[in-house]
Amino acid sequence: MFLNLFLTRTEQRIIGIANRFMFRKLPFMISGAGSLFELPLFLEKKGIKKPMIVTGETVVKLESVQKLLSAIPSSYVYSQVKSDPLESQIELMAGLYKQNDCDGIIAIGGGSNIDAAKAMGILVAYKGAKLAKFEGLLKVHKKLPYLIAVPTTAGKGSECTIGTVITEDKTGRKYPVDSPVICPKAVVHDPELTVSLPEKLTVNTGLDALSHAIEAFLNKPYHTKNTKKYVVDAIQKIAKNLPIVFNDGSNLQARMEMLQASFYAGAAISEANIGNAHAIAHAIGGQFHLQHGFVVAVVLPYVLRKYLPEAEKALSELCEIAGLERKDSDAENAETFISWLEDFNRILGIPDKIFVQEFTAEKLSIMAEYAEKESNPLYPCPVMFSKNDFRDIINEIIFNKGEPLK
Repeated sequence: MFLNLFLTRTEQRIIGIANRFMFRKLPFMISGAGSLFELPLFLEKKGIKKPMIVTGETVVKLESVQKLLSAIPSSYVYSQVKSDPLESQIELMAGLYKQNDCDGIIAIGGGSNIDAAKAMGILVAYKGAKLAKFEGLLKVHKKLPYLIAVPTTAGKGSECTIGTVITEDKTGRKYPVDSPVICPKAVVHDPELTVSLPEKLTVNTGLDALSHAIEAFLNKPYHTKNTKKYVVDAIQKIAKNLPIVFNDGSNLQARMEMLQASFYAGAAISEANIGNAHAIAHAIGGQFHLQHGFVVAVVLPYVLRKYLPEAEKALSELCEIAGLERKDSDAENAETFISWLEDFNRILGIPDKIFVQEFTAEKLSIMAEYAEKESNPLYPCPVMFSKNDFRDIINEIIFNKGEPLK
């Protein structure tokens, strides 16, 4: 165990050093109410004549999206993306891209739609390859099709991250593929697209963005000179604006602030990655098809407590970033921050446990294995969890007796 820990931490330090010299360029930004309709002219300037539009069944029906499609009559529309995109669906999409002679991609929707478009781009560039070949860090190197991301949720930050998350068909296991070339080249932040977002999805995606910022901040070995700035901007914007859009979804200014917060949190994890809370949330979500932001919001406070006392100083810093009243010691400030996070969840209607009727000992073992495989050695968390650590936390969070959560 000690040797494994030593080797893992050594690998993470090497990655952290290399990370500081890695070239990253944030996507070109088109923003503001109504900015979606700047896309036709932007495509013309980029020489993109037949983009493939990747979206889902609900988003494609939005009036604004229908207007955009009318303005780009040459586009090929694929509107069948589901939550947690499967490898087989990505392969199908890549085939359709080639069959229809597309020369660029516009992804419109939430994280799943943008992740699917990113993964499709990989298979377009690597003809005949399987996505599993690229699992992990820095295995994608070729130039990918020009990708424009148009988020309709403010949470995952996929529009500016260097990664995508894919689901295995056979097992339901989610796995990450991370490389700078995967990041979209341009982003449209139009708050009008997020106004119709249901209350639950507004909360879940917003809390996903918050978890990105928190986990990125705790992954100190991977920090660059910009990481803390991104984290501060994200946490402060979310703390202020998520309760506003929870109570008034039509507030365009707060919606715009949440899009920006999601973007900054995404930029932070592009540099410092996510952590054990996401590894657990991916495992649970993959097994039971639960909304990712909801699951990670429930999981995060449990993981942060498990990091104590090692992460006391970092959590104390987060206490200050969140604008909370500070106490005399790092230990007290760490507890203040975790308690604030639990209260924030509660105010927004997030429970502290998850009911799953199909929860069994076998599934518990599978989820612990998947979480451990995802986390180590990729995520430089304050505490390296063993399979048993993951098992204990998952077992504490999920229950299969009582009334299902609404």
